[in-house]
Amino acid sequence: MVMRADWVLMAVLLVWSAYRPANPVVWWFEAAPAVGLLAFLGWTDVRWRFTPLVRCMLLLGAALMLVGAHYTYAGMPLFTWLQDVLSLKRNHFDRFGHVFQGAVPALLLREWLIRTSVLRPGAWLQWLVMGFALAISASWELIEWVVVVWANGEPDVYLNFQGDPWDTQADMACALAGAAFALIACRAQHDRQLALMAR
Repeated sequence: MVMRADWVLMAVLLVWSAYRPANPVVWWFEAAPAVGLLAFLGWTDVRWRFTPLVRCMLLLGAALMLVGAHYTYAGMPLFTWLQDVLSLKRNHFDRFGHVFQGAVPALLLREWLIRTSVLRPGAWLQWLVMGFALAISASWELIEWVVVVWANGEPDVYLNFQGDPWDTQADMACALAGAAFALIACRAQHDRQLALMAR
C-alpha cells in the first residue's frame, strides 16, 4: 500500500510536536485527542471513506491540536505575536482551536447522518448537529476539569484560563459558533461531494 502524502505530513507533524514540547505533561493530555482522531481517520480510510471536505477538516483539526500540544495553547508563537501587535489580553490560539472543535464534529456528524439515516439536510439536522458539537465541547471542558482536580494541578497552566474566569463558557461558545459557521459556509460544497459519492 502506497503511503499517502497527507499521512506522511501528519507523521512528521506528530514527531515534531512530541520533540521537546514546552510542557511534556500538558503535551500528553493535549496530543492524545489528535492521535485518537488520526487513528479514527485511518480506520475510516479503510472501512468508510469520508468526503474530501470532512477528511481535510479532520486532518486540520488534528494538526491544530498537535501544534497546540507542542507549544501549549497559551504559548503558540504566532498568536503571541498577534497578542502583542493587537494589544490583546491573552493568546487566542485556544479560542481558534475551539472554533475547530465545533466545526470538525459538526461536519463529521452531518455527513454520517446524511449517509446512514433517514435525516436529510434541513432544520432538524442542523439543530441536532450543532447540539452534538456543543456536547463534545462541554464534555472536553469536563474532562479538563477532572484531569486538573485528579492531578492536583494549577488550573491556569492546564486549562489555559489565562486569567479569564469565563474561559470554559467562552470555549463552548467558540465551538458552537464554529459548528454554525461550518454548517452554513460548507453546506453547498459538502452536498456536492456527498452527491458525487452517492453515484
